[in-house]
Amino acid sequence: MSENWITVNGKSVRYLVHGNGKPMVMVHGLNFSADDWINCCGNDFPGLKIYAVDMPYGPKSKSDHFMPRNDNDYANHLYAIIKALSIEGPVLVGASLGGETVLRYLALNYPAAAGIVVGPVRVPSIDLSRIRVCNGYLGE
Repeated sequence: MSENWITVNGKSVRYLVHGNGKPMVMVHGLNFSADDWINCCGNDFPGLKIYAVDMPYGPKSKSDHFMPRNDNDYANHLYAIIKALSIEGPVLVGASLGGETVLRYLALNYPAAAGIVVGPVRVPSIDLSRIRVCNGYLGE
């Protein structure tokens, strides 16, 4: 596993990378950090290169923090990170607030191969009509 830093939209962003293969971006919840994804299941995804991103919320995140001005700010920030890292067609995994972030990312029609959402919060106003459903990415 490697710890890395980039600057996105003037914010310092920490991310961890583990494994090799197709990209999977993991987005933590409010009271967690990127470390929790790697500690929880970093070795459970052979054939995938895991990017665990420290999001700008929560007390354990080491990335620069900011408060969102609108509901899509964290999703837009995630897209900027993925774009800056040149990650193409990732599988996205989000839990809690990270799940909401992933849903909003997909609802904004940003590119992703798949999205896995666990226990999203505050989501009654997301228009999910633009999310496509497809099969086969992980089962190839």
